[in-house]
Amino acid sequence: MATYVIRRAFLIIPTALLVVTLVFFIFRLVPGDVARIVAGERATEEEVALIREQMGLNDPIHVQYARYLWGLAHGDLGRSLTYRRQVLDEIISRVPATLELALAGIGVSVIIGVGTGIISAVKRNTIYDYTSMVAAISGVCVPNFWLGLLLIMIFSVSLGWLPTGGRGGLKFLILPTVALSARLIAIIARLTRSTMLEVISGDYVRTARAKGLNERVILARHALRNAMIPLVTIVGLQFGSLLAGSIVVETVFAWPGMGSLLINAVNSRDYPMVQGITLVYTIAFMVVNLLTDLSYGFLDPRVRLAEGREG
Repeated sequence: MATYVIRRAFLIIPTALLVVTLVFFIFRLVPGDVARIVAGERATEEEVALIREQMGLNDPIHVQYARYLWGLAHGDLGRSLTYRRQVLDEIISRVPATLELALAGIGVSVIIGVGTGIISAVKRNTIYDYTSMVAAISGVCVPNFWLGLLLIMIFSVSLGWLPTGGRGGLKFLILPTVALSARLIAIIARLTRSTMLEVISGDYVRTARAKGLNERVILARHALRNAMIPLVTIVGLQFGSLLAGSIVVETVFAWPGMGSLLINAVNSRDYPMVQGITLVYTIAFMVVNLLTDLSYGFLDPRVRLAEGREG
């Protein structure tokens, strides 16, 4: 198992390098003069030329790329053109807000989605089942930015119950969490229902019922545990979508996380910041995938044995 983890961890390095390389070259193909943006509209050509020289933009692109990799190897993500501070320091200051929103979104999605899916499977072909699945399909189809704006109009502007944006106490977290988790709740609910229907029709579940076990014990010990592997898979795979959705949601609700920081960096062509945030997102996504694979071993001993043999 340790060998397997180490090998997977080392795969993060070339993948992250490939991503930041693509971002490095693609971002420099975007029209516009970064030095002019930094200098301001009223800056003279001499001032713009001086800034361009200070930023190293006059060097060939391969020289700029080599300089970037050298800094990256030493833990230097560069200096933000907008905030005038180290990119790593600015990202670290925004990570807690993004983690807070992401963890809240995942937690709410799993609790509501799994609960809804289990009840729909147990009460198959009832009004609850039909209603929850219609709501789930609607949740998949509704864009999170549109849902966020709708929530602001209803609960902030019309009713005045919750703030329109910003970060503070629990009230500030409710609307962004709902907007971010709605789609994932729908996906988890539908998958849980279909998986539970397949599991509870298995021979071992019928045997457990024949032994006279309580229905709740059967669902918790036998059915739900066997249905968890596909659920863990979908949650791990949807983590990337959750990060992408957080970029939009943070912008809509003025949430001071990495998502809104990325949008501002793109608009201001702050390419060191864009490269740094992309690198962090890539590493986070791959770490979550690794943790998802490792969780299979705790849910199914056969998976743990297979990983041990592979290692």
